[in-house]
Amino acid sequence: MTLIVASKVNLYYNYHGLQEEGGMPAIRRLSSALINQIAAGEVITRPAAAVKELVENALDAQATHIDIHLEDGGKSAIVVKDDGVGMSPEDLTLCVDRYTTSKLQDLSQITTFGFRGEALAALGSVCRLIITSRERGASQAFCIKVEREHLTPLALAVLKGGTRVEAQDLFFAMPARLKFLKSTALELSHCTQAVKRLALANPHVAFRCFEGERCLFSYRQSDQQTRLIEVLGNISADELLPVKKTQNALSLSGVVGKPVCTQATSAKQFFFVNKRAVQDVCFSAALRTAYQELIVRERHAIAVLFLVVPPQDVDVNVHPAKTEIRFQDVRRIQLFLTDALAQSLRTTEQIGAGERNMGSRKHFVRQENPKPFSRPLASNVLPLLSVHAAHHLAESPASWHHETPPADAPAGAQDALL
Repeated sequence: MTLIVASKVNLYYNYHGLQEEGGMPAIRRLSSALINQIAAGEVITRPAAAVKELVENALDAQATHIDIHLEDGGKSAIVVKDDGVGMSPEDLTLCVDRYTTSKLQDLSQITTFGFRGEALAALGSVCRLIITSRERGASQAFCIKVEREHLTPLALAVLKGGTRVEAQDLFFAMPARLKFLKSTALELSHCTQAVKRLALANPHVAFRCFEGERCLFSYRQSDQQTRLIEVLGNISADELLPVKKTQNALSLSGVVGKPVCTQATSAKQFFFVNKRAVQDVCFSAALRTAYQELIVRERHAIAVLFLVVPPQDVDVNVHPAKTEIRFQDVRRIQLFLTDALAQSLRTTEQIGAGERNMGSRKHFVRQENPKPFSRPLASNVLPLLSVHAAHHLAESPASWHHETPPADAPAGAQDALL
């Protein structure tokens, strides 16, 4: 009986956060420094997350040219410079505080990349942060430095316009987090992928990315078609099918790969909702459904899809990094995506039917890091491929195989990109 009573007393004290000798300490308020470091653990998980937040800030500032400089894969230094509207001295001082933003009016009508007001405060708690900005139309630029909650006074600086943010020694204030970072090459790859995703959704903006003195890539201001080909790399327009569908307030555009052009991984699948790069099962499930009888299970389709929905129908405030979203009507979105992809791939099925009657057509068959398939091609794949293409897929060639289509080939045999 004594043990039972003692246990109940301990539970009471622990539940209410009361301090008892040898028990749980009393509830107390965390320091602002610790609060910011906790937030940084959620928002700034690796150099790529810092790059994403800073580039999104530049896009929200109406930048048309953005330069990204990285050192040691972003671990030693990340510098993002833009030609956006810039900040006033008052805004420059305020922007490094938590939950300070000029972008949020209503959580149900979010139209900007950032809205939480956490990124700069989180960065300032885990690295040495230097922000220089010149408000559009102002005669002078100003600079501010943040290091472990210590904020230096505003100082005059030299900058033609826009904003320059430099994050030095990422996670120097959180050595434990440094142990979880991967190799420089892998962290650099994550950084460049983060920039490329944002570049895909913003073809009107020029992007340049450097590692030390080496230029990793440079994208000029262009249209969506040009930017797609630039970012996808060694994928040609002939390998892609356009996707375009509008239904009530929903709109989908972009491209998907032809079934004869697949990848070993899903690295070339990019999904966007209202220009925001997202990871959502609706897209991946729709792709699997659309391609399930067209490609073998081990392969992945190429896809760059842009979904536009009314802001009030999607909740983007469900994850600190804003990469996960929640649709109000998931089933409706799922059916819309699946139907749109099926319509685009129906062209391939029609080409396959015409091909069986007419002979050969133009084929591009490529496989990265070729190796034999672990199992034979499914029988339902063969009707969509010529005998020539199916043979080379099974043999896993290391190069392109190109056949010229006959003069009377179907009009859809060489689809344009968009």
